Amino acid sequence: MRKKKVSVFLVAICFMIFAAHKPKDSLEELSERIISLLTLYVEEIPEEKVFLHLDKSHYAAGEDVWFSVYLTAGSPDIPSPLSKTVYVDMLDNSGKLIEQKTIKIEEGHGYGDFKLPYFFPEGLYHLKAYSTWMRGFGEEQVFSKEIEVLEPLNMNFQPQVTFEFGLGEEEGDVKYVGNIRAVDKDLRPLRNKKLTYQLFTTKLILGEGDLTLDAEGTVGLELFLSETDLHTSVFLKLMFEENENFQITRQFRLPFPESVIDLQFMPEGGEIIEGFANKVAFRAVYPDGTPAEVKGELRGPEGFKEDFETNANGLGFLTFTPESPDYKAYLLTEQGEEYPVEFPAIQAKGVNLIVDARNPEILNLLIQAKEYAFFDAYKEGLLVVHARGRIGHMQKLNLSEGVAGARVNKGQLAPGINQVTFFNSGGQPLAERLVFVAFEDSPAIRIESETVNVKAKGKNSLKLKMDTEIFEGGNYSVSITDASGPIDHSASNIITYLKFSAELKGRVSDRDLFVDGKLDPAAVDLIMLTNGWRRFDWQKVFGDEYRNQLHIEQGINIMGEVKPKFKSRKGLEGGTLNVFKKGLEEEFIVAEFSENGRFIIDALDFRDTTTLVLSAEDGRQKKMLEISIDPPLSKEGKWEEFEPLFRSHIINPSLREFLETAQEKRKVELNITGGDEILMEEFVVRGNQVVDEDDGITRIYGKGDHILRAADYHDAHENYTIAQFIQGRLPGVSVIPVKDEMGNIVIPPQLTFKIQGVFVPLTKGNPPPPLLFVNNQEVDFEEFSAINPTDVLTVEVFLAGQSNARFGSITDNGIIAVYTKGGGGFYQF
Repeated sequence: MRKKKVSVFLVAICFMIFAAHKPKDSLEELSERIISLLTLYVEEIPEEKVFLHLDKSHYAAGEDVWFSVYLTAGSPDIPSPLSKTVYVDMLDNSGKLIEQKTIKIEEGHGYGDFKLPYFFPEGLYHLKAYSTWMRGFGEEQVFSKEIEVLEPLNMNFQPQVTFEFGLGEEEGDVKYVGNIRAVDKDLRPLRNKKLTYQLFTTKLILGEGDLTLDAEGTVGLELFLSETDLHTSVFLKLMFEENENFQITRQFRLPFPESVIDLQFMPEGGEIIEGFANKVAFRAVYPDGTPAEVKGELRGPEGFKEDFETNANGLGFLTFTPESPDYKAYLLTEQGEEYPVEFPAIQAKGVNLIVDARNPEILNLLIQAKEYAFFDAYKEGLLVVHARGRIGHMQKLNLSEGVAGARVNKGQLAPGINQVTFFNSGGQPLAERLVFVAFEDSPAIRIESETVNVKAKGKNSLKLKMDTEIFEGGNYSVSITDASGPIDHSASNIITYLKFSAELKGRVSDRDLFVDGKLDPAAVDLIMLTNGWRRFDWQKVFGDEYRNQLHIEQGINIMGEVKPKFKSRKGLEGGTLNVFKKGLEEEFIVAEFSENGRFIIDALDFRDTTTLVLSAEDGRQKKMLEISIDPPLSKEGKWEEFEPLFRSHIINPSLREFLETAQEKRKVELNITGGDEILMEEFVVRGNQVVDEDDGITRIYGKGDHILRAADYHDAHENYTIAQFIQGRLPGVSVIPVKDEMGNIVIPPQLTFKIQGVFVPLTKGNPPPPLLFVNNQEVDFEEFSAINPTDVLTVEVFLAGQSNARFGSITDNGIIAVYTKGGGGFYQF
């Protein structure tokens, strides 16, 4: 007994000596260091985010791509007080810059548009939006959105392809049978037409050939591919030559076999620990990143089996308690085949993190450790919860018993995605996961219709109402689109983008998050569990590597260099740079340059086209200088590491209706503008334009007998129709509503023109109408009535039986000719 007491006493002395040498306040030092580094990040280099609100995701060539820009800063996502300039780039599907817009930001908001020319090349285009400051945080910060531009004229080739596939004749081969059917714009079969096809991946052409459609507009195509080829997207491209100068191309992705599905397992906290109940999430995707719905089985020792399956978004989870490292997972196909998939190794020691976020007010955290002394001799740890550097909770934990817990008030956490990390006392992160803290419900916005008018150019009055006091002072944008057009189901709103998509790698759509219009906590938590990417890498945090090398633009910055005009040993001394800015306003600016010649003219504030005239004077070289301007930092000729997108061509009834409507609008606009905005190859015109020297209008039939000039009236914008604009302003011309036998105005309203005592009906169903011309081209009543009064230069009347013979026709009803601001375009060679 005495020996035993001595032994215990000696152990106690050793423990006391060991404890005496324990570094004092190691967790305090760690917590102070984390607080210091994250505070520096939040205060000195706050992040910005950009969100673009677009009116739709499908556009027809000739339309405007309107967008509203919102710029926020910091983890609360307040309107950014930092950058005053945002760049919006339009790229083609190869990453080449098509056009860039520089948007002025005021109180975190701006707006702009891209005008798509007529006959703009059909295909996928990419919008990228960013501030210069944002680019310093990496490409993942840049807002990105894909839009599809469609050409209405391409409706003459509308193919549909269905694929059947199965095992090929040789092992490892997959046989595809493509059933092709093609129709024209009137949905009539393209009988006996020839097609060419090409089979390709994003990097290789696998095959090509010719096809001939039968009398029903159909044809079959057999394809044989190796499974190796199918580990990337494979597309069938069909090409139809409508005429020798015009070819229409459509493409369709071949379906993937189940054998190429990528099934990934992600343990909660990072590792699976033997002996604990572990939650393991999983994600199944095809090679192109689209989700796959799969079933599988987890097998272990002593006949253990656990079935699992993904949801419609390719996500799911399972919970099990491993007793040994011998567990394997299998993917089960509908054909009864099974494929082994990689499963995370079972760890004999480590830390298990369990998060329960179901309570709307409390976040419950449980830390379980096995053989924790291996990771921390003092069996202590630090729990940190933060959102983009904004710390919401920090707590010391004692794991001497192998388990510790924490209850965190969600009210002290930032709404959105938070990062939960458990450190040992040495600052090594041992377990980590993302968790979502729900934000307050957005105030409901109601739209009330005061006036509903579905006629062309009809005036409508709408009111937006919000049941909150915060409506006043905010920035809002409203998009109004045709309800019969295509709907973008993948779009995220500004809330889900700022709180989800901008914080995660990959794409998250509202479809993944909401059920019946409300956030689904289970769906949200699955996304948190399966997103392995972290915005904050603790190794970089502790290494003080989070720096932004770019600058905050308070306007438009122009940088350049001053050099001696002639070679000289003297070099530069430094001097002043005088800048004359001429645009909507004129202004003189003075900047300086040093002996190295570099200069920056910062925070320029101007819109539209502005001319800058620069002159410099050096203390040594005087005015014998040359000035060069650097290309803009934001101007990307081609984005590096750009990944093109390839989608199957789909024309559904709503898209077909959208394109038919777009084509009708194009006809009207071309009649008004004269087709000035057609995108053409470079050409040279030699000759003289026939233009009236008095007012610059092109008239091939001469001037009318009476002319109404819009420039003489400043209320054109108050007129909703061309008829209202003409009423009472042209001598001898009156616009009179048609009345029935009882003297009541006909509903719907119809109009007549009275020219020199002759009633001239201006209605579709009451011929004969007068001759109607827009920009020297004869138009029908609908096209004439669609003219916007604000586009008009002149309205001219040719009296009946007098001048109208010059138009090649004699009529007793007179002629009305309109010339618009974009009209004309006739040349004499």
